[in-house]
Amino acid sequence: MRLEVGYVVGDYEVLGVLGAGSMGQVFRVRNTLSDRIEAMKVLKPTLLAEPETAARFMAEIRTLAGFTHPNIAQLRTALQIDNQLVMIMELVEGQPLQCQIGGGVVPQPRALRYVLQLLSALSYAHRRGVIHRDIKPANLMVTSQGLVKLMDFGVAKSEARGPLTRPGVAVGSLRYMSPEQMRGYAVDNRSDLYSVGILLYELLTGRKPFEANRVRSLVRHQTDLPPRAPIEINPLLPKSLNDLILCSLAKDPAKRFQSADSMARALSGFTLQPPRREREAAAVVASRHQSPADGRPKVLHEAAPPSGRATAVVSPPRSAFTAGATTGRSGLLIRHSPFWVRLGWVAVGACAVILVCSAALELPGFLNRTKSGGADSRLSVDSLPDTEANTENDRARERQQMVQLQARTDALQVRLARQPHGGGNTDASELDRQYAHIRGHLRTAENDLKNRNSIAAGREMETAQTEISALESNLGQ
Repeated sequence: MRLEVGYVVGDYEVLGVLGAGSMGQVFRVRNTLSDRIEAMKVLKPTLLAEPETAARFMAEIRTLAGFTHPNIAQLRTALQIDNQLVMIMELVEGQPLQCQIGGGVVPQPRALRYVLQLLSALSYAHRRGVIHRDIKPANLMVTSQGLVKLMDFGVAKSEARGPLTRPGVAVGSLRYMSPEQMRGYAVDNRSDLYSVGILLYELLTGRKPFEANRVRSLVRHQTDLPPRAPIEINPLLPKSLNDLILCSLAKDPAKRFQSADSMARALSGFTLQPPRREREAAAVVASRHQSPADGRPKVLHEAAPPSGRATAVVSPPRSAFTAGATTGRSGLLIRHSPFWVRLGWVAVGACAVILVCSAALELPGFLNRTKSGGADSRLSVDSLPDTEANTENDRARERQQMVQLQARTDALQVRLARQPHGGGNTDASELDRQYAHIRGHLRTAENDLKNRNSIAAGREMETAQTEISALESNLGQ
């Protein structure tokens, strides 16, 4: 089956490549009968002969066939083309969540909206006996309307299908795995919630709770060491939200949230709290009641900011300074003086007169220059190069390439974990060193992309791609 741009495969014309994961490749296709643009997911050619991978692909098809949820990418159909299984998925127009995390800390309201949508999708899947086992930013697409779509159920565990993973074997992405999943133990829905906790930590701090260059160090951090409190990285976090994140990252599943619904209810409390400025504005509105005759400040009520500490809001004594104040739409007092208002209007009028006189003096010269220049002096807007549009297209391609390289690197993590003693003639320390170099180049490329240094980012990504291929070759020996 030839999957190249412009070729027709069955009833689908290949329009482009959307991305690649550890098992499959995803293409943008057009149904030649309905003219609908969709996504086609196929197994990588190198994995076609692996029975376990083919069984996972078929399990993903059967799992998604029974799913209908707004936050889960929908399966349109599945078919065989040239004796190869193909999934036709809804095309989600947007960008992976990891592109937003790459820009630093995500604002708390937006981060909570994303995570609540993810928890809704997981609650739906868990009630049907399906554990995703690979929750990470690369598997979450965000549309331009802010809708989150959970993707890639390729390593999902379904109670109805039976186990596809051998005991003691870890599947998923190491940086987002629960301790029990990393050890190869049996997992349940609480394993997914641990991964959600890592994701929430990363959204609100800009960092992962566990970082290490060597695979063994990362495994030890993930299974044995407590994370750094997120409030130490982002002091603006409410203490109660900090505690919620740490609860979701408990090593013991019994100490975490026991269901996606319970975690969603806890997070919803933070989205319902009014912002501090709105509460303080409401307190100032109440301050319009007259103060006692003794002129002392009057305590109105206790306004609790997100940190949980109560703050007493007081109204100042009414005096000659506030006697002429008016109240704006927000309820805040706006103090003014008639003298300063009149002076302001005089200044505005003087500026307007100066601008009009300047324009009148410049107009004759401008007309003479226009006449003398003729047609040669006019610049057509249409003749300007669309450099800004081209730059945006280049950045989009660079981000897409970065997503593909990170997906291949995540797949290498899993393969390194499966082969702790190395493969072939290459010892474990050399494999870890190669892997660390790849991560270093990708981090440098991410920083270059943030700084809009496309040339430097391109060099780093080319180097990373070369080293990824070399490490894949070593692991395949």
